[in-house]
Amino acid sequence: MKGLWKKFDRLTSKCYANLVGADVNADVWDKAYEALGGIIHEGREQNSNYARELYLLDDETDYEHDVCGWLEDYLDYLDAGRQYEKLRKICVELMGLFQWKEESPSDFRFYIASSLGVEGKTEEALAFCEDWYKKESGNVLGATSLIYARTAAGDFEGANQIVEQYISEDGSCTDENDIVYIAAELLYKVSGNKKAEKRISQAIQKYEKEVEAYFSDVDESALDFCLDDIDDADLPFN
Repeated sequence: MKGLWKKFDRLTSKCYANLVGADVNADVWDKAYEALGGIIHEGREQNSNYARELYLLDDETDYEHDVCGWLEDYLDYLDAGRQYEKLRKICVELMGLFQWKEESPSDFRFYIASSLGVEGKTEEALAFCEDWYKKESGNVLGATSLIYARTAAGDFEGANQIVEQYISEDGSCTDENDIVYIAAELLYKVSGNKKAEKRISQAIQKYEKEVEAYFSDVDESALDFCLDDIDDADLPFN
């Protein structure tokens, strides 16, 4: 297994070199994915319970290889390259490789739904999202995907029904529901509900300002902390 992990690490390094233009071989992304598949296959040949949950690939290797982080980058790479069929194929394969008893494959389903929508496959996207929502009605990514799908299909009332389950008249946009707010903003814009669109847009803007202020405070605090640790004698102008 050590040899397989070394191969995966070598290939993933080339993937990031490809992103910055240092390696022009784009096939390296697919080769790294194949190498990961080989690791999983070999592991389960030795132990049928090997990495039955995706996160265990990192957890059981002390996060030495950042498998989940690389997979996210790989899917983003396919998405940015508009390789939607391959993107969906990989997502379906990954959902089939693991049990998903401790985590939900929401991110993979979201990629599938989004890619179908971008390609204009409205009916297919709607059917996929409706089925997803039935299975995970409390999943915010599933709900958001269904809002987008119903909006694209012209079912504004149906999309609004989902929105109202997550957003109230006096509710606030937070890091837990911001994606629903963004989907709702599009819904109200497309459906012509200017009053609701304005309310949602203002909530989003307020949230964005709060986030900006928070990180601004964090940066200043971090700077103050660093400056407090510096001895005046160490400064170059003393």
